[in-house]
Amino acid sequence: MEGKELTQKVQKMLAAGKQEQVLELLQDLISTDPSFVDAWMLLGALYRAKGELDKAIEVCKQASKELSESPLVWNNLGQLYLEKKRYDQALEAIEKGLALDPMNWSGWYSLGQLYTEKKDVPHAINAYKKAVEIDPARFDGWRMLASALDDDRQYIESIKAYKKALELRPEDFVSMVGMGMAYMNAGEFKDAVTVYHDCLKINPKMVALWFHYGKSLSESGKLDQAIEAIEEGLTLDPTIAQAWIDLYKVYKKKGDEEKARWAMRKALDTGKVDIEFARDNEEVQTIINEWNKEQAEKKNESDSLIERRIFPSWSLKVPANYNFLKDEPRIQLNSPDGTRSITASTLTFNAQDPTEIAASVGNNLEKNGMKKRIKITRKEYYGFVFENVQFTHMGTYVLYCIIASSTSALMLTFSLDNTKQNKDWAISVIDSLRFHKS
Repeated sequence: MEGKELTQKVQKMLAAGKQEQVLELLQDLISTDPSFVDAWMLLGALYRAKGELDKAIEVCKQASKELSESPLVWNNLGQLYLEKKRYDQALEAIEKGLALDPMNWSGWYSLGQLYTEKKDVPHAINAYKKAVEIDPARFDGWRMLASALDDDRQYIESIKAYKKALELRPEDFVSMVGMGMAYMNAGEFKDAVTVYHDCLKINPKMVALWFHYGKSLSESGKLDQAIEAIEEGLTLDPTIAQAWIDLYKVYKKKGDEEKARWAMRKALDTGKVDIEFARDNEEVQTIINEWNKEQAEKKNESDSLIERRIFPSWSLKVPANYNFLKDEPRIQLNSPDGTRSITASTLTFNAQDPTEIAASVGNNLEKNGMKKRIKITRKEYYGFVFENVQFTHMGTYVLYCIIASSTSALMLTFSLDNTKQNKDWAISVIDSLRFHKS
């Protein structure tokens, strides 16, 4: 009986549920002809399919004694050892097979798998490269090579290998996702956007894809689309800290400090960062640690602040040593060193509704080229924060805060030395604003 004929017969018997008869048949054939390599391999495969790896290994070990010159036997034995994570024995068996046949594709592929399991990326790359040299028409070799190259930070070469894999199997989803990640790692964000968009057409329920799609959109400068993508992923799973932090970063880029703080608080409430294809858990923890440190510093600073009533309906927190200058209809608060100044004034225009006043002032600022940074929404009032970059080249940073309640409209002008610390301080003062109905 030829090997192909035996394989077909075994398949038919197994399909008919005759597993025990298959075992007897294979054992009889091996007893009759110990050199029948296909019978040995089918017997080992049958035990493996049953989950009896130790029996499969014993079959291959016996076969290696009878057929010590067969590369197939040694490679199969190596694969079984690899499944049992017995790496030294797997390496010995696979190398014996390759010594007998250095052009055996399966041997080099198995060797690549072994080194991948052992996290020995350089050796894995060498093995997969040899496999694709021997048979460049084998899809698996290219995909595994691409993944190993990505792990080794050879992103451009990884993209080339993924493209080869997808030429052979264009519909392979895992390769598409892997290529998207390689584009991201290479800084080719527009290409990553295209790949992830195609992936989402295939599997829109894969949560990680939405987050990576959003991140690539953000890096491409498409901030509003990035927010939409990340939020879509969060509707599928709102527990991923990494996604909330990505959303935090996008809002920071947009200058929306209020939404950024909201997203970060959501991230801190979740703490789940192990999403598929994510490799930046350390970055997540670093961002969280920096945020916590920043909040602690702000708390320490706020502990030394006092609440100042600036007009009958409004108060805010400023350090106790700030100069308080009242010059109706304005109030000015200045730091002792002159680096921070707040001018506050109430707004009235012919008994116009305060909310209309705030909206009108905001529209005028926007028409004059000011950049809207934050939209404020509180129970008792709402408003906007605008940024004036006209004086930044001279070292001065200016923020306008326009807010309105049902009975009063207020404008704050922050004039600060142009430092991040001062900018953060201005936002913390705006956060401390309180409206008093009295």
